[in-house]
Amino acid sequence: NGLMSSDSDRALPLLQKVLADPKPSPRVKERALFVVAQSHDPRARDILTQLAKGGGNPDMQLKAVEYLGMFSHSNGPALADIYNSTGDPAVKRAVIRGLMMGDDADTLVHLAKTEKSPELRREAIHTLGTMRREKAGDALVSMYQPESDRALKGAIIEALFIQQNVKPLIDIARKEANA
Repeated sequence: NGLMSSDSDRALPLLQKVLADPKPSPRVKERALFVVAQSHDPRARDILTQLAKGGGNPDMQLKAVEYLGMFSHSNGPALADIYNSTGDPAVKRAVIRGLMMGDDADTLVHLAKTEKSPELRREAIHTLGTMRREKAGDALVSMYQPESDRALKGAIIEALFIQQNVKPLIDIARKEANA
């Protein structure tokens, strides 16, 4: 960590070797990944993105996805790319959480509207509810009417409730024939 603060040109290759080497313990690798994630060096972001795309063991991949969301608000496109390139539900869930941590409502709304898996759509919808942003609330409202799946409609209502977004809930209740 100290070397990273003083000489990232030397530290990044060393940390990258630690992450690629099968010998260090998972704890050591996770610490190295954490140090890489905190760096503002574009090469560090590349290392983190490569691991998040599956360029290492699965546990490091999930951590790298988490750190992409946690340490930068501009990683939405990289996270969306990871989401679209994997079939692994655990990685997709990690991306959803990363988008929430990175406060990327736009990308999360897109996933909530386009995801084929009802479980992952529900998770994205629920996560939008925790964001408490006007854009997230508006997106939830826009998804409600055309949705035919009752469970997903319920998830949207629940997300609006979590946001304490009362006006749309009242509007939906007034319009809903199956209340």
